[in-house]
Amino acid sequence: MLAFALGSNALATCGDGTLEPGEQCDDGNTADGDCCSARCQFEAAGAPCGERFDLCGVNACDSAGDCVRTAKPDGLPCNDGNACTLADTCESGACVGGPLAPCGAGPGGCNPQLGCSLSGGLRPPSKPRRKVRITCQDGVVANQPIDPLCDADQVADGRCVFLSRCPLCVFAGCVVSCYATQRVSLVLPVGKHYVIARQGGRPAKVLYRCRPPNRG
Repeated sequence: MLAFALGSNALATCGDGTLEPGEQCDDGNTADGDCCSARCQFEAAGAPCGERFDLCGVNACDSAGDCVRTAKPDGLPCNDGNACTLADTCESGACVGGPLAPCGAGPGGCNPQLGCSLSGGLRPPSKPRRKVRITCQDGVVANQPIDPLCDADQVADGRCVFLSRCPLCVFAGCVVSCYATQRVSLVLPVGKHYVIARQGGRPAKVLYRCRPPNRG
């Protein structure tokens, strides 16, 4: 908690959850990024808040202490977390699955978490690849049935943001930590690569790459 002096020589304790003179807000903490600043003042309109990597929405402060979500335009690419759908797009602020993946006539069909059966070209968790290459294009979110998802911020800003979305990470052998909710796994500048080497398991090597945006 943060105490600061007021004109009347009284002390207001920021972060105690009680609105006191000199405070515009008090949400019970002294952290920025939640629309009530560390000094218990409203954060500026447009300041980021809430879920930072919302694929179909933008979360921003309204200058009155509230975090407001605004839907992104329809038609933007996204990922619905279903490995059996392709070309997912945003509709009314939600990610809607696209056409079904062409898995062929194999007996396994398509698993929403694992994707196509072995006959469809993907390997089951029991037979992970020896080497995995994960290439991302700056500003483009990929609907690939492999962990991690990228580019999560969907902005051509000179970096690629990879997010872990377990249990789809089985295709890469879970080389990054898996979470129930999406979290940043790796951020790479354009033109850079990152290699994870694993001893005594598969994949033995995972290569992450960040490509520049398509200017064509």
